[in-house]
Amino acid sequence: MTHEDVPQPAKTSPAGTRPAESPPDRVHPFASGRRLATVLAVATAVSSVVALSALRPGTNQARPATAALAAAVQGAPPAGAAAPVVAAPRAAATKAVTIMNYAFAPASLSVAVGDTVVWTNRDSASHTVTVSGGPATFSSPTLQQGKTYTYTFTKAGTYSYYCAVHPDMKASVTVTGSAPPAPPAPPAPAPPRPPTTSPAPPAPPAPPAPPSAHPAPPPPSTACGALDKTTQALLRHIYSAHLEESPGQQVMDILALDQYVKTHLALVQSMLEPQLTAVMAGAQGLLSALLTHVYVAHLEESPGQQVMDILALDQYVKTHTALVEAMLQPLIGAEAGC
Repeated sequence: MTHEDVPQPAKTSPAGTRPAESPPDRVHPFASGRRLATVLAVATAVSSVVALSALRPGTNQARPATAALAAAVQGAPPAGAAAPVVAAPRAAATKAVTIMNYAFAPASLSVAVGDTVVWTNRDSASHTVTVSGGPATFSSPTLQQGKTYTYTFTKAGTYSYYCAVHPDMKASVTVTGSAPPAPPAPPAPAPPRPPTTSPAPPAPPAPPAPPSAHPAPPPPSTACGALDKTTQALLRHIYSAHLEESPGQQVMDILALDQYVKTHLALVQSMLEPQLTAVMAGAQGLLSALLTHVYVAHLEESPGQQVMDILALDQYVKTHTALVEAMLQPLIGAEAGC
């Protein structure tokens, strides 16, 4: 056995204590800081490589995923996506109405808000375009042959119109749609702040006024509006068909006897309709008698028969005097407040 094979006795520390261990290596604080900086540098380099790889070769455009993300952030639709369809505003249209053979053609017309209608007179006789009912009222000047009148409709509804020279010529225009909304009103100013002082006590109620010996007049009845409509219809006809027409044209109108009679009967009818409506509630029997007389004795009779009726002058005057008296009787009290 050699000297190396002989086991050596274990070294013991004095007084039987455990052998001293070598102290662990201490880490310098600057070493940990350098490690953290190295990790951050590596992470920054990896991020830069990933960002550069997202770019297409040879261009500055991002890949589709990057472009979609950028578009989503900016609120715009991504490339290749269908853009929302926005309806274009409707363009205003222009429609024509022809006045020919003592009639409006077409007699019924439909347009939209913002559209324009042009009336053209093709008759040798003069005509007008006069609105008798609708959201707005207007009237054209007297249109000679070849003249036109233009109107742009801005309110929806049904407009009834006629010719003031020949009231039997009637037609209508129906306007659909709506006007563009009005701009919002400015905000109302804030109400004033109440005073900090206590409010004054309420005043005692005033004693009731003694009854007046002259009561207030009642509000005007609908008969006033009916009288105004009747007067307007008559004045429009007088100005358009007589004062604004030459004597030669009026002679030609009279020679066209059938049309002349129809024109003035339609005038009487348009004058009577508001009055009949005003007394509808309390004069049903009178209305029936009046309408029967107008339609049977005038509208349904030939011009020749009406001429024979006129030749019997005494009977003709008595008949119509009694008719007018019966018509005016209910209106005398109603028109007193107009």
